[in-house]
This record gives sequence, C-alpha cells and structure tokens, in this order.
Amino acid sequence: MGDRSVTLITAVCSVLLTGLFVEGKSLLENAQYTSLTGHKGDTGNTKGNVADTNLDLDHHKNSSLYSWMSGITRPVEEEIMTELLKFILDSIPGRNIYIFHEGLYPGVSATAATCFRRWAELTIFLCDEALERLRDLVGAYNQVASPRHIILLCSEANTMAVFQKIRENTLETTEVQWFVILKNHVSEDIVKFVREGTQVTFAVRGNDTIYQYFFQASYINTSNDISLKTIGSWRWNPQSGHKINLKTSLYHPVERTYSNFGGRKLRISAFHNDPFWVLEKRDNQSTRMLGGIDFRIMEMLGKKFNFSFEVLPPSDYAWGVVLDDGRVTGIIGAVHRHESHLGINEITISASREKAVDFTTPYFLETTTILTAAPAKLLNPRAVFAPFTFPVSQQLRNGKIS
Repeated sequence: MGDRSVTLITAVCSVLLTGLFVEGKSLLENAQYTSLTGHKGDTGNTKGNVADTNLDLDHHKNSSLYSWMSGITRPVEEEIMTELLKFILDSIPGRNIYIFHEGLYPGVSATAATCFRRWAELTIFLCDEALERLRDLVGAYNQVASPRHIILLCSEANTMAVFQKIRENTLETTEVQWFVILKNHVSEDIVKFVREGTQVTFAVRGNDTIYQYFFQASYINTSNDISLKTIGSWRWNPQSGHKINLKTSLYHPVERTYSNFGGRKLRISAFHNDPFWVLEKRDNQSTRMLGGIDFRIMEMLGKKFNFSFEVLPPSDYAWGVVLDDGRVTGIIGAVHRHESHLGINEITISASREKAVDFTTPYFLETTTILTAAPAKLLNPRAVFAPFTFPVSQQLRNGKIS
C-alpha cells in the first residue's frame, strides 16, 4: 500500500514608532536594509516620525534611478515616482510590503508614510542585499497569514538577476506578487525567467512622456507558457493629479487567477496505483487513463475549471522524498522541478515534502485499525459456587451451610 494521507500538490533595523526615529541619511549609510514598521494605534506619532526620514538626495544624486530621465529635475521625478508608488500601494491589500532598490529612489519618505497610514509593514532592501537573502525573503514560508508584495526598483540587469535566481532555486510561490517599475520596454526579456507560480505586474514608462506608465500583467497561455497582457495605464498631471485607465485591478488573487484555466492541458505526475489511478502503458510509451478515484477527481475539476490533463509517470515510479543533497525524487520531484503541474496519487503530507512543494487541504483520509486477540477471562473468586443453584450458592456465600 502506498502513502496514506492523500493530498493534491499544487511549492534590519526594526524601528518601533514610539517617538524616536533614525534619520534617513545615517540609515542608508550605516545599514544594509531598513524595516519601517507601523502598528495600529501609533498614528499619533506616524506623521512626525516619517517626516524625520527625509533622505539626503544630494548624497545619492548619481543614483542609476535618477539617471532614468535625463533633463528632468529631481523634484519632478520624485513627485512622479511618489505618486506612482502611492497608487500601486493603494491598489494592493495586505500588510507585508517589501521594496528592493538600488541606492536611493525617489519618493521613499512619501511611500513609507503611505504604508504607515495603511497599518502596513514596509521593509526596504538594497538590491544587492535582497539578492543575497532572496531565499529567506521569498522561499522561507510557503504558507503565510497574508500575501506579500514586492516592489522592484532596480536596474534591468539586477531585475533579471532576481527572477533568474528565483527560477534557478525554484523559489516560485503564489504567496508573493511582484511589481516591477521599468524605464525601458524590457519586460518581455525579463518574463523569460518567469515560471508558473510567480505573479508579476510591470509598470513600464511610456516612450513619449515621463508622466505615463503602462501596466502589463503576467499570465499563462493555453500552451502553458508565461505571457504578458496590457491591463491599463497610469498618467500623472501636476495640476490635475493622476488619470487611471485599468481593465482589471493590479492585484490578482490566486483564487481569481485559477478560476478558469482557459482550456489549458495540465501535466499530472502519477503512476498506476489501484484504486486511485488505473493506468495502462501503450506501445508508444504513452499512458492511457482507465479510471480510478483520483482520475475521477481530476475529471471533475477539469470540467469545473476548464482544463484537460495527461498523466506523466515519474521515471523512478516513487512518491518522492527530499534527499540530503537537496535532490527531490518521485512525484514530489517532478512537481518541484516544474516537469509536472501537479501530482495526485495517495501522497502523504510531511514536513520535508512541504519544503519542496505546496499541498492542498487533504481530501482523503485513510485510517488504520490494529486488531489483537481478546484477553483471557480473569479468575472469578466466586466460580466455586457456580455448580450450585442460586438458593444454595446464596446460602453458601452467607455461611449458612458448612
């Protein structure tokens, strides 16, 4: 018999706002990254504290981000970036917000203030530090209380390096949504490193003006490849404010993303395991699905969520374990390496496996009962009176007959 409990696999400087705040300049010079944390009830101090974090713009005047818009004064650029970041922050739910940046980026103080007003936690990392700690930041927890949002303000090379590292280390997770702000139209080059499980929205500056950004969201097409679609634009006017034209919201919860697979054909990792999968291997080495509990489950899900599927047995025909050298075997390994979209085949949830893949809520529980021989009857001190009728035995017990 196989594995028992079956599931469907789908894998600082902290400153409390109490009146004292580190000034922005010394913060950047003496720390690799900063965590600015606001708590509900601290609003009385928030404005004053955030105002103290005004950064020394001259200290970073040669920042690569300030060279984005040649001929544009820093105050204008800061105003545009501040308003864009505020719009993005107002469009996403949740408390956990991270910003990866190179040097100083425009609008950090206003962005921090916006986060504090929304009772959010804002953590700011230099891009190099974020790359070194990416596994801790992105891949440490598959299950978290609320979604995490990461805003990327890095050069094109470092932006590609972030997503390349995610791919190489299999750090994809639907618990993180990425927002990438770009000067040039290089989103198609970056998305080549993106695999399913990484949700990213690009804000790309318009060709003819610094005041407009176009939003592109990643999605999976019917060929199971990552593509981009334009979902709207944002334009800033110093006199009248911003103008928004969006077909859909910037934030895409997983439930909405996977409410309709659009006719995709999913790859399922499984092998013959009656009564869960009844499979037959054909002469051309393909697998024919004949029935089984899990087959019926996937058939039902396919009709509801608009997808078809095929079964690809793992080469070792094993359920899968995480080895000491980091390699992952069996069905678990096929899903971990993105060779299959999911696995379903009487698979037990375990702590080591949860480091490699995400599990759904268990849909099948199998209990085990242990049978033992009945214990021998204990000695009865009154057994000596059993041969006698009730009146006689009663008198014997009462001592009336000797």
